[in-house]
Amino acid sequence: MRSRGATVVWMGWAAAACALLLMAVRVTDALSLRQPMQAITSGAEFEALFAIWKFINGEAVYQDPYRIPFAASYYNWLFYAFYGAFAGLGQKLLGLNDWWLPTLTKVATLSLCAAGSALLARLLRLVAGDSGFWRDLAWPLSLCFFFGPLIGYWAIAVTCELGAVVSAVAALLVFLRWYPTRPTAATVAAALLAAAAWSFKQSNIFVGATLFLFLLVRRQWRLAALSLAIPVAVVGFSGWIGGQAYRDMAFLKKQTMFFAWWQLGRNLGNLLVKTTPYLAMVALIPVALSRLPGGLRAAWRDDRLLLALIGLGVSAVLSIPASAKTAAAENYYFVMVVFMIFAGIATLARVEPMPWTRRLVGAGFALYAVACLLVVAGVTGVTSVADSHRRNVEQAACIKDVARPLYINDVHLSLPWFALEGPYFVLATIYWEDRQLGMTFERDGVGGLIRDGAFATIAIGVGAEPVWDGQHFDRYQKTSSCGGLDLYSRQN
Repeated sequence: MRSRGATVVWMGWAAAACALLLMAVRVTDALSLRQPMQAITSGAEFEALFAIWKFINGEAVYQDPYRIPFAASYYNWLFYAFYGAFAGLGQKLLGLNDWWLPTLTKVATLSLCAAGSALLARLLRLVAGDSGFWRDLAWPLSLCFFFGPLIGYWAIAVTCELGAVVSAVAALLVFLRWYPTRPTAATVAAALLAAAAWSFKQSNIFVGATLFLFLLVRRQWRLAALSLAIPVAVVGFSGWIGGQAYRDMAFLKKQTMFFAWWQLGRNLGNLLVKTTPYLAMVALIPVALSRLPGGLRAAWRDDRLLLALIGLGVSAVLSIPASAKTAAAENYYFVMVVFMIFAGIATLARVEPMPWTRRLVGAGFALYAVACLLVVAGVTGVTSVADSHRRNVEQAACIKDVARPLYINDVHLSLPWFALEGPYFVLATIYWEDRQLGMTFERDGVGGLIRDGAFATIAIGVGAEPVWDGQHFDRYQKTSSCGGLDLYSRQN
């Protein structure tokens, strides 16, 4: 029996090694200490980078997306503050210019992944209790989560996701360690960390809701009220001190949302492919509960198991419908997957593992390793973003000396270190949807500015029709082409 368990543990480490290999391939391509890489590693990275740049330079992070330059900061204040402080300090200590901002912020995310993997491993070992088999799998499971295909390029992207996930994991760890002996301290600390998760990404309320429901179930009325009051106070104080522009964005008052069934199906399909070890564990939970000594009553009395199952239910109910939002991806499932692993170990560690249960978990690791290696081999997935770096650098050189103000229809090249002079039209992701909905923009948006001749130069993709945002370039004449761009100059 022990040899079978050791084999599965080795398979877990092999899967973790494959995940780390895949991440190493991606990191060496996307990051460099020799030059400031400008590769794009997540879809709306430009928005986050612009907001972080504004934080570092003392400008207002939140602004009205319907006023020039039509930019938006969608996420919560701690995301911009943490990354801005990290990158700003790095710039000062190392004497780096703004071109290094993408590198510094991505190093911050990678550091969060490293810290998160250590915290999650400690949480899983704590939950495993006396089960040597599941304690031995804590690190492989943690490394597979933070460095594997599910998180993928988000581990080296400028994103609020990892700060929120690490805060959530820390909240669970602190609560479980302290609750048996210091329940009040455990509740306060966990509630503060749950509030930190919300402060990174305002939809990340999973752990806060889980703690509140757990304490209600345990009839700990005072602690339940405390676990609710702390995050509510943080939300209220953030809204009060943040001002109207912050409240409009953080509380979704000026965010247009669309949902689609195809988006939900795509995201769930990707989740199934990228989480095979965890799916195997979740599939075994009903079997383990049926074999639990003392039955479901024992599960009810077990704080760790009850907390895990409540969290799994809460995160699934909140995450799965939300992932139908257009532009959503597997990042919507990150905390849910943490609870999948947590609940799997909390349940399975309390029963004697059967040979076939170990084989199922081992098969999950094997499939996971194969999925990683297929990406490394170039059969599927992406391992290189070097083309986006080369294109951005080449086109930045093309627009360096053109007359300003400049409008370029590539939002990444509208960032300050490319565009050089403001206003920087790093258009909000929702700009085009809002234009179609007939929303009112200052000076009729970019199209109105083009109509009025507000830009000295316009740069668009080579060969494209001289029309943008519904406005023909009547006041402009094409003067040159460079690096895949056509350059138009204003005619007086």
